[in-house]
Amino acid sequence: MQRPSSMCNSTVQPKPLYTGIRGTRYKFVEHHACDREIYDLQNDPYELNNIYSLSSEETRRQLSDWLRVMETCAADSCRAFELAPPVSINLPILMR
Repeated sequence: MQRPSSMCNSTVQPKPLYTGIRGTRYKFVEHHACDREIYDLQNDPYELNNIYSLSSEETRRQLSDWLRVMETCAADSCRAFELAPPVSINLPILMR
């Protein structure tokens, strides 16, 4: 199966609706139609404010890379990345 980033607007079936990662503070989602979302779960628990457009290109790349790692890991290696993400993420903090 192809990775979601290569499936943008593709005709490959079945297409995953989305893939994502969720930490204690942030949630990152990539949709099959190439839409991306980042939410600050602490200040926006209902996920009403997508802060993807407020994040830097570097942060977007790091989150996408982290998602790729999580898609291909297994067992203990996944746990290691869950506890210590392989990226340093700097995202804007939105106040309610």
